[in-house]
Amino acid sequence: MLNFNPFKDVGITRYDQFKNLPFLVSPPLQSLKRDIDEAIRDKKNGYIFGDRMLILGNKGIGKTSALFCVKKTIEEAGMKCMLFARPPVDQSHLVELSGKSVEDVICGNDFLQEPPVRQADQKFTESTWRPLFLLIDFPDDVRASEIKGSLRYLDSLNRSPIADFLSIYISLNKSHYHKSFDHSQLLGKFESIRLDPFDEDLTRELIEKRLMHAGAMSKDVFEDKTFDVIQQYSQGIPRNIITIARSLIRDNKLPISGPSAKLKLKDNYAINVLNDRVSNPLLLDLYKEMVNILKTKFSGRAERQMDYLEEVTTATGITDKTLVKRLKELQKMGLITIQKGGPKRYTNIISLN
Repeated sequence: MLNFNPFKDVGITRYDQFKNLPFLVSPPLQSLKRDIDEAIRDKKNGYIFGDRMLILGNKGIGKTSALFCVKKTIEEAGMKCMLFARPPVDQSHLVELSGKSVEDVICGNDFLQEPPVRQADQKFTESTWRPLFLLIDFPDDVRASEIKGSLRYLDSLNRSPIADFLSIYISLNKSHYHKSFDHSQLLGKFESIRLDPFDEDLTRELIEKRLMHAGAMSKDVFEDKTFDVIQQYSQGIPRNIITIARSLIRDNKLPISGPSAKLKLKDNYAINVLNDRVSNPLLLDLYKEMVNILKTKFSGRAERQMDYLEEVTTATGITDKTLVKRLKELQKMGLITIQKGGPKRYTNIISLN
């Protein structure tokens, strides 16, 4: 029996929230964690180099949680780190957010002294300077001005005497990563890992971890076929998986069967995801209208994208060019599938998931 609904926290936005919930370390994060463990070991042995790493992924894929996982690993090793929920755009902004500068943390009172020198064995001369991990989350709603300012500030840190003592880890949306090159080439010099949607096994493991946290066994809550339904609708996006599980547990008698889950999700799932993920009311209304037209006028599947866009334009007055961008966003959220079709596979087929 469930002691509580373990899926009530859909979006992990705070570190204290992350620490109180079970977290699934996916294969890309397992690899990153091994790299961090190695970097920490090197730094403790005096081999200090500044790491530069990006955690990339689409909306809802778990980028912020991944950054929290990095913070937890660093703290457990007794190393210093600073975590920012939004990118600092300059030194004064960083100090305003954290109460101290990067230089204060690394150098203490010795910043004005001659910096330590790297020796032939790659170690630095004896110094009071200490390595620091700087963790920055670029949220999905980050503004272009924030990206531009932060990249300029990070580039200045990259060129400063403390660069080798500073390791920078950034989580950001893939679209923001590509747009960053409009302002700077800095992020192209970072290593990166990409977070992808979960497969069926990882989806089940995530759900089972949350259920065990609430004192329940998965077989008492979801029948086997229900996991297939959750995978189908969520498209393996972690935030969608949690949203679906929360909705099913809240409104159904346990254990939940595959057919009853499908019946529940058929009508409400897309709206629940949009309400959770889209804060702009005008954009939310547009997405809901796009989903409604696809469901009611095309029975969930439009054989030709141009016919579907024509219907949406007629209803909303929004141009095709803008609607194509919105279609891609709905696809990233796991709500629709866009695939090639027609005799020569030149036509986009749009279908609801």
